Amino acid sequence: MPVRQWYTEEHKNWMTLNAKSNKWLIWDRILNETAAVTKKIQNYIERKSFNKAASIADLCISPQE
Repeated sequence: MPVRQWYTEEHKNWMTLNAKSNKWLIWDRILNETAAVTKKIQNYIERKSFNKAASIADLCISPQE
């Protein structure tokens, strides 16, 4: 199984970038994407700590987990 296919199925967070772009544009895009995912994880943890409903959408969680 190709790496891209396995990673996409396992982690659900594969991101395609144009490697010919400016390195700072690539860096900025990766930084923004990881910050957004981190914020979703922090929001999930905070809501669960207050015994509130918390969305697992876009948290890269597989059905087995």
